[in-house]
Amino acid sequence: MELETYFKTRVRKIKRSNRWVRMTLGFLLVIGGFLGALPVLGFWMLPLGLILLSVDFPWAKRASAYLRLQWRRLKARYKRARRSGIR
Repeated sequence: MELETYFKTRVRKIKRSNRWVRMTLGFLLVIGGFLGALPVLGFWMLPLGLILLSVDFPWAKRASAYLRLQWRRLKARYKRARRSGIR
């Protein structure tokens, strides 16, 4: 329960922050995520940028939800494969 409260307070803080800062940072993270093969910049930046942008843009919210769904499916498939002994 503690973790859930922590995330709820973080989301509230993000929503109250300056919209332009949030949008700029989100777009920069998404662009950096596309340059994931380079050092320092990485693919971790793409979902983080989409999460920031999803506060203001419905298309980013849909993209973020789609990525979360695909991640869950991939994780479930991996767990099933490990249980059945396939690697």
